Amino acid sequence: MIKYLLDASGCLSREQHLIKVNYPSSEYLQTNIENLETVLDGLDHYPTPVASIEFVRKYLKIVGRTEPTPLNYLRYKDSTLTLPPCFMNLDSNSISSKLIESYENRNIWLTSYGSETFRRLNEKQKLFIKPYKLKEFDPVIIDIGQQPSEEIQKSEKIFLSDVIDFSSEYRFYVRDKEILGYSIYGEGDPQYVDIRFVEYIISEFKHYTYIYGRPIAYSVDVGLDKDGKHYLVELNDGLSLGYYPWGTCSFESYLRVINSRWNQILRGVDTAWS
Repeated sequence: MIKYLLDASGCLSREQHLIKVNYPSSEYLQTNIENLETVLDGLDHYPTPVASIEFVRKYLKIVGRTEPTPLNYLRYKDSTLTLPPCFMNLDSNSISSKLIESYENRNIWLTSYGSETFRRLNEKQKLFIKPYKLKEFDPVIIDIGQQPSEEIQKSEKIFLSDVIDFSSEYRFYVRDKEILGYSIYGEGDPQYVDIRFVEYIISEFKHYTYIYGRPIAYSVDVGLDKDGKHYLVELNDGLSLGYYPWGTCSFESYLRVINSRWNQILRGVDTAWS
């Protein structure tokens, strides 16, 4: 049975290579995005895609599923609403909070390029910009007064945040509130991570509601500065998640994460292949 559908574009090449090395060819199939609909029509079930976000979006459309709301952060500021996010249904188009961040440990704003918030902040500080919509563009840092790319200017929603110099960054792989492992990523040197910080984030995340229910599998990305202060970098949905092998998370545990999330999206259950 085909368990994995691999994106032929070359995205997630490490993950695809490990699948090819560890699983028989009868359990995976590689295709490009142009042939995706034809390939799915020829299968009697929906396998887990290991693919780019563009591939994933087309996959979801073909199988009749709505793209889940991006996870991003737990708390950020937006002047349109004042309810804390734990009291909000994140299926809505207006996801916002005026709470000061605790886990993020920096100012984060959900806004747009043409807003007064952007103009005011752009005049006085460097800004980190990332998309609200999953992987709509590559995150970037802009200097005071610098204008972002046309792609960012056209984006309906963007996140702005204070610029933090992370000395190291870690990804924690989570399935059903359990940490399956972690890995350092980027170019930083290893630092001590207080696991309680991650556990607190997981505990708060259980209060949130999302399309298809709260994601059963996701990652918690944590950054540390030179003084060891912890920051929630972002949360990442297990539907399109990279594997970093430089830590305690085995490849099998990584597959449990993405399989669980896709079974939740496609079938409303968690029955991972393994």
